[in-house]
Amino acid sequence: TRSKNDPAHVVTVRSVQKWAPEKGRPLNYGSTIKPYVLDYHRNHNLVEMTYDPYQMHALAQELREEGVNCVPFDQNSLRLKADKQLFDFIRDMRIEHSGDLDLREHIENCSSKKAIGEDTKLRIIKRSNSLKIDLAVCLSMGVYECMRLLL
Repeated sequence: TRSKNDPAHVVTVRSVQKWAPEKGRPLNYGSTIKPYVLDYHRNHNLVEMTYDPYQMHALAQELREEGVNCVPFDQNSLRLKADKQLFDFIRDMRIEHSGDLDLREHIENCSSKKAIGEDTKLRIIKRSNSLKIDLAVCLSMGVYECMRLLL
């Protein structure tokens, strides 16, 4: 959400949740993410859940049926803008957070790839294929939507 102290310029991370599959099994979205989002929706003022349409389309459809406003987030040109905005927010210390260790790890696992001839776009990428950056990508999409929606 927007910061209570500086809503025009700063975003506050209110919640971080990481899911990991059981060893050797794919992550079951229906028994992990879905109950969490529904509980969060019921107990907080959840305005929007933005998501990667490639990864979470089926889950988003189910959540819509439960009344959650699910909005797909383009992983091409829009993600490039969002990733650059996140980079700028971090650089300019415009993100407030609790210091969550999972989020910190995923941010530290990031590198970036600049779009050729573009100062306004970059892509968050993994420093190594074995590292996870999912929370950084979620933060990128979340910050972008918070600023767009004036949350």
